[in-house]
Amino acid sequence: MELNIFSQSQQAAWWLFPPIFIAILGLLSLIIFSGEKASKTFKNVKSVNMAILGPNEAGKTTLWNFFRGRPNSKVYQETDGKVELSFLASSIVWNAVKLDESDEKIRFKGFDINGNGDFIRTEWEEMIEKSNMVIFVFNAFKYLKNVDYQRDINQRMQFVYSTICKQTDGKKRGIWLLGSYADKLADKKKAWRRIIDNIKTKPYCEISHNNACLNLTNEDELKVYYKKMFNS
Repeated sequence: MELNIFSQSQQAAWWLFPPIFIAILGLLSLIIFSGEKASKTFKNVKSVNMAILGPNEAGKTTLWNFFRGRPNSKVYQETDGKVELSFLASSIVWNAVKLDESDEKIRFKGFDINGNGDFIRTEWEEMIEKSNMVIFVFNAFKYLKNVDYQRDINQRMQFVYSTICKQTDGKKRGIWLLGSYADKLADKKKAWRRIIDNIKTKPYCEISHNNACLNLTNEDELKVYYKKMFNS
């Protein structure tokens, strides 16, 4: 009789073993794998109010499309008036600059605006006032070839610089001078040096402190430029 009772107890113990064993395995898996990194989430979002200014066909919309991760149209389309933009930097753009341990993402805010002269006085001043980063972009090839275009660009740069200087809000604004259509220049380095040397003789010469000459249809060049902007 005792043997029979013992065998029944033993049988009950064996029935309890599987769920206990599974529970132990589950606990071990939690201990072992709890150190794995979770998928990346950004805890902080840095807002950048950006003013991209310049004449028509300089590359303003092309720059905005790059920041947004959108393809550029092969056919030029003039921006109709002023289009408000607010978006998180595309993953392609962000990966060009972010550090592996970064918890920060960038939200760009600004306006894609027509480059006609009528908008300079009415819109540019307000855009500069709201911005903490200003990019002035122009056609570097045309600047060297067309005297009227060069005069117009110089006047626009004078306006941008004087508008920034008269701000009294104490906000630090990054200024970038960007020459586009670098692929049309026979010797980009030499041609861009001529342009910068010319600007340095002007009252607004400080606008040329941060500068670059790029082919805006070349994504690799844009990534290098972007990384330089946000690590300077």
